[in-house]
Amino acid sequence: MSSDSRPSTPTSTASQQVQPAAAPSSSAGKGIPLGDNLLLVNDLLVCATHRQQHCEPCDVDFRDQNLMTKNLEANQGRLPPPHPQMGQAVHQLKTDGNTAYRAKEYEVALKKYSDALRISQQRPVWDPAGLIVEELSVLLNNRAACLLELDQPRAALADAEIVTRIKHTWAKGHFRKGRALYGLHRYREAAHAFELGVALDNEAAEMKSYLKKTLQLV
Repeated sequence: MSSDSRPSTPTSTASQQVQPAAAPSSSAGKGIPLGDNLLLVNDLLVCATHRQQHCEPCDVDFRDQNLMTKNLEANQGRLPPPHPQMGQAVHQLKTDGNTAYRAKEYEVALKKYSDALRISQQRPVWDPAGLIVEELSVLLNNRAACLLELDQPRAALADAEIVTRIKHTWAKGHFRKGRALYGLHRYREAAHAFELGVALDNEAAEMKSYLKKTLQLV
């Protein structure tokens, strides 16, 4: 597996627990359409059809992703250091997820990454924002990789979109977003994502390969 496809492994950290905001109503504004029934309203992901974070008719649930976004906005990164036991738990789950991913046990890996994300959301508000961004971006990016392997590009796009927003200079985030868009046959947008990623990491051979074949479909 090339370096572009492997689960990411930067140092773990954490987040905090903030109650997710209520789903924006139609009065919240038009929002930013992301395609495939995805809409960004007041920095929250919702279904475009009903403007709900959790929508059973549309079979989508963006509550976890929106909670992470709100946590990052609230975190000023001061006061005490991160709780070591939480950090160890998140790190172990991430490591287990990476092991399962390499063994192509994608359902297992998906659960490990999701469990790690849930624990990270219990972090206190004062945990350092930079460390939280690092942890969340890695876990979300790895979960997106699992979702792509499980043929769930729309769910992968939701995770990858957050990664590119909170860590926009990370090439792997743009690669994962491009892969998700490619899986949704949105080739022009996929090519743009790959171009951004290659500009950030000119040594990313797999991303260059995807860019080349995507441009042939535009």
